[in-house]
Amino acid sequence: PMSSTHTTPKNEWVIAMSNISGIDPKRLTRERLLFELKKRNINVINTAKRNGLVKKLELGLANEIEMIQDDISKNQENQNII
Repeated sequence: PMSSTHTTPKNEWVIAMSNISGIDPKRLTRERLLFELKKRNINVINTAKRNGLVKKLELGLANEIEMIQDDISKNQENQNII
């Protein structure tokens, strides 16, 4: 059998972190989007289109992940000080 030669990637791999709630905003109904936004205290107009709601929720989920990562790095810094 033929085998290929090993190659080393030149670009860094970036893998997106999934959100902790495990939801995919693009697959939610409009009603569920409004519920998830309200749960996260993200104010939106009830007449907003679905695509706008999806973008708002995606930003909200990204902010949640960022806050969690900040908390983790602060805890690690505090452990290094002790």
